[in-house]
Formats: sequence, structure tokens, C-alpha cells
Amino acid sequence: MKNMHKMHKKKQSGFTILEIGIVMIILVSLVVAFSSGLWEKQRASEVQLIKMWFTKTAPEAVTTCRLKYGIKLGNITNPPGPGTKEGLVSCGLSEQTIYEEDWTVKNPSVGTGSHTSVEITYPLTGMEDFGTDGAAIAQTIKDEGGDAILDSTFTTPNLVIEVRVH
Repeated sequence: MKNMHKMHKKKQSGFTILEIGIVMIILVSLVVAFSSGLWEKQRASEVQLIKMWFTKTAPEAVTTCRLKYGIKLGNITNPPGPGTKEGLVSCGLSEQTIYEEDWTVKNPSVGTGSHTSVEITYPLTGMEDFGTDGAAIAQTIKDEGGDAILDSTFTTPNLVIEVRVH
């Protein structure tokens, strides 16, 4: 009788649909959890790069350009002075934003005393939900930029930063 029972029993091979389904649910959950964390880290990294560009890189490029080309105040828009994109790029600024968009330099305003300024417009259209972070980024740049940053505003979709030329 034992032999007869063994003969009728079919040996299982492979996985059941239920087992495969459970494994798929676990894998999808892991992918979702991992990718959302990556997105947040990437976004934080982008914001940090933009802040650094304005609080450190842009002011240094403006000062370097003024020193490099011996530009006198009121004459900073003659190429390649610090009042031109060409001049700022030659002194260390990248030609495009981190989103591969063109930034611009507006005619600088001549100040009183020993300085003048350059207004840089930096588009954020490559950033997802730029409206959410734009104003906060502008305020942080203003707070952390020291005396190099005269003004920092966000006008959708652009950061507009006024950098002092010492």
C-alpha cells in the first residue's frame, strides 16, 4: 500500500504563483524605498551646488576677473570684464547652469563708494518643483553669501542674484 501511495503522488517542481507574487511584492517595495531616497539625495545635492555657485564660485570669479583684467569701476562691462558672461566664464564660472541652461549677466549697476555690482540670472527650469525651493534657495544665498551678495531673489523660474564687485 505504501508503494501505491508513492506512485500516485506527483513531485512538485518550481515555485507556485503565490510564492512568485510574494517575492515580486518584496522586490518592488525595496526598489521604491531605495529610489525615493536617491531622489531626495540628488535634489539636496543640486540645491547645494546652486548655493555654492552663488555664495562662493560667482563672487570669487567676479573678484578674480576684476583683478585679472585690471577693470576700473564704471568700466566693467567691456569684454572680458566681470560685467560680461565672457569675462566671468574666463574667470572660473561654468557657461551653463547645472541643468545645462544658459545664465545671463545683466548690465551691472554702479554703486557708490568702492564697489559696483553684477546681476546674474540663473534659471531653475531644469529643477523639478523649482517653485517650492526657489525662494528658500534665494534666502539662503542672501543669508550665507556674506558681503559678496547684495541681493538675492526668486522670480519664477529664475534666481536673480546681485554680486558685489570689490
